[in-house]
Amino acid sequence: MDTDPSTYVEVGWKPKESVLVADEHRVLSKLVENNQFPDFNQQLLLHSPKDAPDVSGFLDIALMVRRVPQDFNLGSITLPLEALKTFQPLHIEMILNQEEDNDALAQDRMSLFLQVTLEKPIQGSIDKLTYAVLKWASFKPLPSNVKRFAVALATESATKFAVPYVKLFTKKKDSVV
Repeated sequence: MDTDPSTYVEVGWKPKESVLVADEHRVLSKLVENNQFPDFNQQLLLHSPKDAPDVSGFLDIALMVRRVPQDFNLGSITLPLEALKTFQPLHIEMILNQEEDNDALAQDRMSLFLQVTLEKPIQGSIDKLTYAVLKWASFKPLPSNVKRFAVALATESATKFAVPYVKLFTKKKDSVV
């Protein structure tokens, strides 16, 4: 009898793209057991090593399936930290089972949605934290089933804001759509 997979996400820092992530530079999400549609709803905080330069190295993100005797990597991506802007979230759709963006195959797409934000400590009086308060939300038409909704905040001035997801295909090297 087949059961749904038990999955977790593994996030790690490495100094070069070609090396493996050391255990001390890796964090794991919670394990979502026996669920075909895992909802992690979790924030992971990863610190780069103290001896690393300011913003350097690579971030490895992998979706793992718990298997005995060894866990299975369903798909992974590697992001250069230099490509991230401080306090500006990068929304990623990690596509695990396709090599290209094809709308005809979208219904069979296996994706992991995540957000990566590079945070730096406040250095001086010019750096300030930003506070935001959600006053109200309007749903038209009313949804029949709501699990949660996201509030997106931007530091750049714009009249219209949509949350664009960068599509990264784990089956194709150097793919960004």
